[in-house]
Amino acid sequence: MENSVFQNVNLYNVSFIHTNLKNSIFSDIYMDKVYITDSDCRSLKILNPDINEFKFDDNFLTKFDEYTFIDKIKVDRNYKKTYEVASKVYMEFASKFEGNRLMNNHGEYYYMSKCMEKRSLSGINKIKSSIFWMLCGYGERPTYALITSLEIVLVFAIIYMITGISVGGYIIDYKLALEYGLAMPDLISDFMQSLYFSIVTFTTVGYGDITPIGSSILLSGIEMLLGVTMVGVWTATLARKITR
Repeated sequence: MENSVFQNVNLYNVSFIHTNLKNSIFSDIYMDKVYITDSDCRSLKILNPDINEFKFDDNFLTKFDEYTFIDKIKVDRNYKKTYEVASKVYMEFASKFEGNRLMNNHGEYYYMSKCMEKRSLSGINKIKSSIFWMLCGYGERPTYALITSLEIVLVFAIIYMITGISVGGYIIDYKLALEYGLAMPDLISDFMQSLYFSIVTFTTVGYGDITPIGSSILLSGIEMLLGVTMVGVWTATLARKITR
């Protein structure tokens, strides 16, 4: 069935077993109980599908290459079950890419699967999934970890300006100063000092030229813990992508 085209059709209770589907196209189709077993799916394209149940039921291994592709699966935003189905289908593709040693493709479909899974969750599970997405894109987006780290540094810099830090005897504390007019040169200078302190605290360098006071002592300890964690997450995620 190489180079075959399926368009605007319903596939129900269909199995492709030891089938050559190389360069085939499935476009605008509905799939329910569709199974692929030990077939050649190199350069197979599945475009704009509506899927209820689809899986690879291999005894050995279905062949993929870097051109094998499945488009965004249709989902009903009012029905969480469709997100769960889409998540499972993307994970099926991720596992097959992994089996074919196409690790970069595996990572992309794994990421898509987890994003769909997040939308199917609720309560504390959705919160945890959202945190993992924000921190590192489920281990597939090193830039997410870097952006989150920069956001933490900036937020703590602003907090330090309010809770107080000591710069060689000069106190930066805007709790009371916020009630009065602030001179822009002083505001910029104080923010740069706070930003510098936030950076050295986040990276656990700690030169000692600026010291926290009051509640900033506790906050600086929290930022150090966040810094150690985020640097580790970013390094591990980046190393994973580079290795691939």
